[in-house]
Amino acid sequence: MHDTKEWNAWVIGGDSRYPHAVGTLRAKGLPVRTFGVGSMPNDAPDLRTAIKNANQILLPLSSLESGWLEAEDDRMETALIPVLLRKGSVIAAGRIPGDLALWSGTFGVRCESLLEQEPFQIANAAVTAEGALGLALQVMDRTLFGAQVLVIGWGRIGKLLAGKLCALGARVTVSGRRPAQLAEIEAMGYRPEVTGVYGCGLKDYDIIINTVPATVLEASQAENTKEDCILMELATLPGGFTSEVRWMRNVVLAPGLPGRTAPRSAGEILAEAFLDCIGGEECSLE
Repeated sequence: MHDTKEWNAWVIGGDSRYPHAVGTLRAKGLPVRTFGVGSMPNDAPDLRTAIKNANQILLPLSSLESGWLEAEDDRMETALIPVLLRKGSVIAAGRIPGDLALWSGTFGVRCESLLEQEPFQIANAAVTAEGALGLALQVMDRTLFGAQVLVIGWGRIGKLLAGKLCALGARVTVSGRRPAQLAEIEAMGYRPEVTGVYGCGLKDYDIIINTVPATVLEASQAENTKEDCILMELATLPGGFTSEVRWMRNVVLAPGLPGRTAPRSAGEILAEAFLDCIGGEECSLE
């Protein structure tokens, strides 16, 4: 059980995984308060008050990149958050803009990126890969067995996804950028492609799944896919598909997939990552 006198943790906003994160944190003895978290009651009248009352805050994974924090029809500039917090407070979110981290440091506030935590990345990748398979089966009019699949990206999600697709009997091609990645892809038994180049062409694929959060597919390339080819976007903004591709036929936009397909499991992973972030403070988690 945590020493409740030393903790004032809040979860603010978030998708469907966040109520489960709150439940997990409370089950572990952390008396979390909430604002704008699904159907949970608000423990503050507004967003500003919630932040002023906090020492540790778990924010939505994409909350800081736009420059605005939104929750419960309330919003504020993210630059104002460290101003409202006390020295020694912790902000945990997705990617932390460098200027915000520096700005927070001037107030003695520490910013922690959940997306840079390796345990979170691995666990989140596993949930994302499993969710992508389920979504693919929903949107395709055929089985994955025997399907021609291109997975763009040889990161954690790409590796796990390729393995799961192969186990289901799909014919898997994986793209990477570096020679070492291409060699590893081939050694694992997949057909290698160069990301962004796709020398073998794109016309034979039944589904193309992107995992890279940088431009990897142009409209001119997408136009050369089969009429019924599914283009699935897993990467967070800005994503790998250009704005023109995102409006094309058969495009499935699925960033934040763990919150959609497995919110309970994803929430438990999120809670553990938050505890890792705030566990580095002077107050003990024991």
